[in-house]
Amino acid sequence: MDQEKIGKFIATLRKEKNLTQEQLAEKLRITKNTVSKWERGLGLIDMSLLKPLSKIFEVSIIEILNGERINKDNVAIKSEEILLKTIDYSKKKQKKVQLATLILGIIICLLLCALETILYVNNVDEKTAYLIFGIFFLFGICVEIFLWIKSK
Repeated sequence: MDQEKIGKFIATLRKEKNLTQEQLAEKLRITKNTVSKWERGLGLIDMSLLKPLSKIFEVSIIEILNGERINKDNVAIKSEEILLKTIDYSKKKQKKVQLATLILGIIICLLLCALETILYVNNVDEKTAYLIFGIFFLFGICVEIFLWIKSK
C-alpha cells in the first residue's frame, strides 16, 4: 500500500470538504497529529476509521485505500488489488514485529548470561540470584506483552 498516495488523497478530500485537520480529527475522535501523519504518508489509517472516513468524504473504502477515485467499471479489479496489497502490508508489519521480538529475546538471553557470570564471580547466594532472574523474566514477559499489544 502506498502510504504517501493515500495521505495525499486524504488531504485532497479534506480540502474539498473545506475541513481543517483539526475538524476532521474531531469528527473521527482522534488527534490532529494523527491526521497530519496520514497526510504526510507517515502512517496508515486504523482500519476501524475507514468506514467513518469514507462517509465523511463520500467515497468508498476501496478509493481511500487505493489513494484515488475509481471508475465504477474498475471497482472489482481495484478491490482485489487493494485486498492483495493490504494482505502484503500486514505480512510485512508482522515480520517486523517478529524480528523485533527475536532481537529482544536474544538481548535478554545475553543479559541473563552476563548476570549469571557476575553472580557466579561475586558468590551471590541462590535466593538473591533467583530473585534477580525472576525480575528479568518478568521484565521479558512484560516487554513481550507490550509488543504483542502494539502489533494488534
